[in-house]
Amino acid sequence: MEKPKEQNNNNNQIQILIIEDDLAHAGNYKKALEKNNYNLLFAKNAEEALALLKNTQNLALIVTDVQLPDIDGFALSERIRKNKIFQDVPILFISGIFTSEKDIFQGYELGAFDYLIKPVNFSILKAKVKAYADIYSKVKNLEKAKQDLENSNKELKISIDKIIQENKALNDKFHENWDKLKNLL
Repeated sequence: MEKPKEQNNNNNQIQILIIEDDLAHAGNYKKALEKNNYNLLFAKNAEEALALLKNTQNLALIVTDVQLPDIDGFALSERIRKNKIFQDVPILFISGIFTSEKDIFQGYELGAFDYLIKPVNFSILKAKVKAYADIYSKVKNLEKAKQDLENSNKELKISIDKIIQENKALNDKFHENWDKLKNLL
């Protein structure tokens, strides 16, 4: 099976990084998620994932297999979390080998937001990815609304300062004219 290709990024698309060394699984994830118009980025190992992350911003979710050929997903998540840009990006672990409660708990301790066991139920995967994508969109909308509000507040402050200066100038002019009028009387 051919490796799923990275789609071109459109600013309106939710970006999701999928790290999976098994091309069949990666293809299945792509098939399950591509209908939602996500920008799916694929890496087959930790090294590729870290290289992709160097040129990626606004990532909504990282879906990673725990057993990767170079380092495991747990160690990868620790490395990802060291980068401030990705500290808050949800990580969803998927594993068919690391399935004990201890493994799952370790995943959560290392910053996983979720953990799925192979074979993956694609309805559950789609629902979880959609939930994280929705949360990401809402956070981005709130951040934009906050920025818009801050910009409006700055503009309002400039307008208020201008009105205060105009009011002071009018007040000064009034007192100047008042003094002239008093002198005439």
